[in-house]
Amino acid sequence: MVLRERDDVRAAIGRFGLPLMLKLDDTWGGIGVARADSEAEVERLFEAMRRPIGTPRMIKRLLIDRDPFPLPLWFGRVSQRLNAQAYVEGRPANCLAACWRGEVLAILGVEVVRASSDGGPATIVRVTNHPDMEDAARRIVGRLGLSGFCGFDFVVDDPSSAFHLIEMNQRMTPIGHLSLGDGQDPVAALTSRALGVPVPVRARTTDETLIALFPSAWLTAPDDPMLSTAFHDVPWSQPDLVRELVRPAWQERGTLVRLYQWFRRYFPSTRLGG
Repeated sequence: MVLRERDDVRAAIGRFGLPLMLKLDDTWGGIGVARADSEAEVERLFEAMRRPIGTPRMIKRLLIDRDPFPLPLWFGRVSQRLNAQAYVEGRPANCLAACWRGEVLAILGVEVVRASSDGGPATIVRVTNHPDMEDAARRIVGRLGLSGFCGFDFVVDDPSSAFHLIEMNQRMTPIGHLSLGDGQDPVAALTSRALGVPVPVRARTTDETLIALFPSAWLTAPDDPMLSTAFHDVPWSQPDLVRELVRPAWQERGTLVRLYQWFRRYFPSTRLGG
């Protein structure tokens, strides 16, 4: 349900109950997502999350994050679109569909085993071919006549093991480039259909069901015992890229970043935030 006015807040609580999940459009990786446990908290987050991007924050996004995408919102002083969803207790899962004109050509599904933070990006996933995820993906792709790569995010209800679809995204998932067997090579499947030529079968990337995502799995929990048994999705053929990715993120480097961090340390109440 889209929250446009204060009355929508009460309507969402009446429809979904509490706690309530709030999410801004055009955000990813757990950013722009919040859980509200009371009506007062929903109202507070409604005002804070929809607030148009201010000039200091826009300057920070451009200079520190090198992110120009919020510029149209800043120029037009546009409030971001905020959605409310029912809260489901459980663990995250997702699948990637390679599709062509409403037909699913290949599909890869995983359940999240480890994440960088609560609700944040996955670091270790377990490959799973669950029919509920695949059925949801095929029905949506068929109804919308989609072509390309499309990711579907779910929450798996722990007591019932039911899969609840929470969103879809027109992009790859982190393991979408892998080849994991028959019907599980999205890149080869879409390339073959789009070009109208047969594509040689790629060798299976790994037989392991646990996949550690690089570099997040190394950087967030290097001592996790699961790393000893998981397949590490590392681009070993590009050593310069590997070295670059294990360095601190570029948003955390340089003189300008140090000045920004100093400013936030001594003036924490300013809105020069992320």
